[in-house]
Amino acid sequence: MQTFKNKKFTLSDISLGSASGEDEADFLDNFSDYFYDHENISKKIMEKNIFFLIGRKGTGKSLLAKYIENKFSNKENFFNYFVNVGSFRNFKYQQLIEYKDEDFSDKEYFFVWKWCLLINISYQLVLDQTCTDTESLDSLKHFLQSNFGLNLRQKKVFDKSKNIKWTLGSSKVAQISASKDSEIEVGSYLDYLEYLEDVVISLGSSTQSNFTIFFDDLDDGFEYTEVYGKGICSLMYAVDELNRTFFRSGFKAKFVLLMRSDIFGILNSADLNKFKMDNSLILNWRPEERENSPLFQMLIHRIVTALKLNGKIDKKDYNSVFHEIFEHSVENRPTALWLINKTFCRPRDLIQLIKIVGEENPSLDMYRSFALIKTKGLYSKYLYGDVRNEMKGHQSDEFIENSLSLLKGIGKAHTVTLDKIRKKKPHLFDNEKGEENVKEMLSFLYRFSVIGNIYHNSSDDSQVEFHSWSHREDQSEPDFDAPFSIHQGIRLALKVESKEENDIKWAALQNGEN
Repeated sequence: MQTFKNKKFTLSDISLGSASGEDEADFLDNFSDYFYDHENISKKIMEKNIFFLIGRKGTGKSLLAKYIENKFSNKENFFNYFVNVGSFRNFKYQQLIEYKDEDFSDKEYFFVWKWCLLINISYQLVLDQTCTDTESLDSLKHFLQSNFGLNLRQKKVFDKSKNIKWTLGSSKVAQISASKDSEIEVGSYLDYLEYLEDVVISLGSSTQSNFTIFFDDLDDGFEYTEVYGKGICSLMYAVDELNRTFFRSGFKAKFVLLMRSDIFGILNSADLNKFKMDNSLILNWRPEERENSPLFQMLIHRIVTALKLNGKIDKKDYNSVFHEIFEHSVENRPTALWLINKTFCRPRDLIQLIKIVGEENPSLDMYRSFALIKTKGLYSKYLYGDVRNEMKGHQSDEFIENSLSLLKGIGKAHTVTLDKIRKKKPHLFDNEKGEENVKEMLSFLYRFSVIGNIYHNSSDDSQVEFHSWSHREDQSEPDFDAPFSIHQGIRLALKVESKEENDIKWAALQNGEN
């Protein structure tokens, strides 16, 4: 540890990367060095039975996929691995309606998704130089270019799916022929789906290469509608079937869907629980551990990387490093506990909080308590905006704003009860469904951890026994008989914590430092 103690630096020297996984992969030099492989998750996601990566927004799904894509792009070490991160950004789920199959109630769009997946894996297959069936590979490449162009675009796959140019070969072997003398037939993807699947599996099982395609941005422009819900469920069924078919045929390939837990939780289909239990990897940063959270190991790993001390400081010493660059307490609480209570136990939140402190106090040589308190307001605005963005699509914008407004103007106690809302905002209870509507809004806020239940000692109301938060307890439900506590990270943004009080704390601590 002597190396770190003797290292002279200021907070301006610490580049923590981006709170956005995509931005980090695109713009941060050597971003893979910053990646913290929590519980060896990069190995677990590549296991053959994992088809879905589930986690709350901001937990690191996109960064994990980009890290793996970057890792396997090194062809000197992984010459027979093909890993790609595909995106459904700007995809309009409403267009799925024209592909609806009424014969399948919970997977109405199964076949068009299956076609889309086969086209995606085909674009990876034609890159494989180890395949011995070069004639079929060239034919497949010609087919792809003739219909979809040199570069894959998901929108074009759908746009062209009902007008496919299929060069007929021998139906017995289901070969795609590029021969100029062959008769070219035009038809729907449904006419050729089985043939394409046969070709892909035949080529895939004849090579020793491995293929993995991650699909990200499934939540882009999310708005929960029937077509979105059934569309995503149909995609999951298509992934499940093709992954199993590939495995049984000896084709070492699979698709992995990156899914937000809040969206996965509202889907409705018979096999979703099985998918979650047997074929999913849940990105969980162990929120129940609080001040012992692995998020702090992740944070110190990034700081050590930024200071170019990777090979000089062992991971077992990360805890000591934390106590060297953070003061021991903030607002009479252990610093780690103070920090974790400001977050939803996501990497994005902790990185953003520490980045703000560094940007506002670049000349400091450590993360001091007064600096953390000083930047609470800026961080609170970030977290408030992020959770509002996460809520979008689950309810109307009006419902979201009305729900958040419940917490405004109720005083500075940071706690909310039905009785307090009734006293402060009696107009909400004027009609017979008033209380029901308020409960619905509170449930919505609880679901996104804007509020959580607080339980006091039965014999001493001043003593808090425990809190219940949805981001700490999977599938927990709000308790309307217990008071709700407003999340510490967004209190200033909601104006339920006084900015003046915060400024006084900051000034007092700063004066104490001088």
